[in-house]
Amino acid sequence: MIKRIIFDIDNTLIDWKAEYWDCLKNVFNELNLPYSSETKAKIQHAVDNYEDGTNFTYTKESMMNAIEEELGYKLPESFFDIWIRYLGMCVPEKADDEVVYTLQYLKQKYDLVVLSNWFKKSQDERLKRLGLDKYFSRTYMTENIPMKPNKEAFEIAKGPYEFSECVMVGDSLKTDVSGAVNANMNVIFYDRNNIKINSNEYIMATIRKFTELTDIL
Repeated sequence: MIKRIIFDIDNTLIDWKAEYWDCLKNVFNELNLPYSSETKAKIQHAVDNYEDGTNFTYTKESMMNAIEEELGYKLPESFFDIWIRYLGMCVPEKADDEVVYTLQYLKQKYDLVVLSNWFKKSQDERLKRLGLDKYFSRTYMTENIPMKPNKEAFEIAKGPYEFSECVMVGDSLKTDVSGAVNANMNVIFYDRNNIKINSNEYIMATIRKFTELTDIL
C-alpha cells in the first residue's frame, strides 16, 4: 500500500523555463560584473557538468568552484547567495491548475514530500511563491543529502516508510526513474516528451498529464 508520494520539482511541479537563466544578468549587474550570453552559456555548462554523476551532493563551495573554473576567473563570495535569491523568484504568475487540483486530491490520502536536486532556499521559495508548499510535509533538497539518482537520496526521502510504501513522481529518466528503480522504489514517469521506456516491475505507470495521478493513486 502506498503511503508517501515523493515529487520532483522542476518540470514536474513547476515548469522550468529557459528564460529563468536570464536572472543571471541581474546577479552580475548587482555585482557590477560584465555579462554576456557567453557568460550564461558557460554557467549553464558548469551546472550541467556538475550533475554528470561525479558529484555526490550539492555544496555552494563545489558549485562555485565549477562555475569559476568554467568562467576562468574568481567570483565574489556573495555571488551564489544573490543567485539563489533570484532563482527563488523564477516561477510563473500562478501555479498550474492541474498541479493544484491533483495535490489537493492526493494530500487527503497520502503523505506528500519533495525531492529535488538543487539548493533548498531557492526551491522552497519557489514552492512558497506558488502556494504549493502547504501540500508537503517535508522538502528534501540535495545540498544536504546525496543527489538523485544516488540510492541514498531515496533512502532518506522515504522517511519512516518502506520503499514499497513510496512512489517517486518525476520527469527525468536519469535522476527520477532510474534512481527510484535502482533503489527498488515504485516510480511514475511524467513523460512530457513522448519518450518510450522499457517496462520494469517498479515503474507503476507513465503519465502525460499531471491529473492522471488521481486515477492511478
